This record gives sequence, C-alpha cells and structure tokens, in this order.
Amino acid sequence: MMAVASVMKACSGGGAPEDLVVQVSVSDAAINGAKAQARAGLDDFFARLSSPRPHESDFALKFDLNYGHAERGQAEIIWTRDITRGLNGEIYGYLDNEPDTRGFVEGQRVEIPRDAIADWAIKVGDKFQGHYTTRVLFGQMTPEEVEAVKANLW
Repeated sequence: MMAVASVMKACSGGGAPEDLVVQVSVSDAAINGAKAQARAGLDDFFARLSSPRPHESDFALKFDLNYGHAERGQAEIIWTRDITRGLNGEIYGYLDNEPDTRGFVEGQRVEIPRDAIADWAIKVGDKFQGHYTTRVLFGQMTPEEVEAVKANLW
C-alpha cells in the first residue's frame, strides 16, 4: 500500500513556496525508522512547544490525516502548523498543505491523534530541527528540490 506524503514547502527560483509531495510505501523501512525517531522526540517537542526557547517558532507536526478512517482511502501524511494543546491533552493544528483527501482544505483546523504523528519540526532561527521523514525522502526528489529543502534544515 502506498501513502501520499508531503515533504515541506520550498521556494524554487525565488518564487512562492511549492508543496513537495511524494508517494511512499507504508512498509518502507527507512520511513518507518524515521517515524520512530521522530516519535521518540515528541515529549521534547511538546515541552518546547509549551515553553519555547529563544528563537524557536513555527512548531509543526506531520501526521496521517486518514488515521483510523480507512473509508477515506490511503494514508495521507501531511504537515500541520500552529500547534496547540487542549485542556485534556488533545493536539490541534492547521493543515499546511492542500490535502488530497476529500473534505479537507489547506488551513483547516484538525485534531491530531498522537498515534498518527509521523514527524515534527521546530524552526530555530532560520533553520528547522526535526524533519526526520523529510531527510529520508531526499532520494525521491530532484537535486534542485533536495538543495532547496536542505537549505532550510539544521
């Protein structure tokens, strides 16, 4: 089974940011290893979200929009921004890409099940920490896309 995975927004030729989207197998060992590494850092991510360090901003989570909803189709791993926590620990964010899944639009607020989280990112200064799955997907990008994405990562 395949999954749609958004990588991150990148500027090409100085223009507006573009969504980079790739297809990945849900059984891909490298992707699953990257997800495990990202999930191992979630407690630190949430601690930093609740008390950001100097120069930390743009907290983002990547999750399976269709987690627990097989009727929606294949997994869609998508970035969310403006992450917040509810009173009972619920996790919310806004879709940061135009989703393929019907019934959702970019900018829509969604609840993010913790078990559906595949990655996280925190902007520190002008570079992003995290993006574990993004780094694994370099092999599926053009050299120009890799260069543009790497320019934004720690």
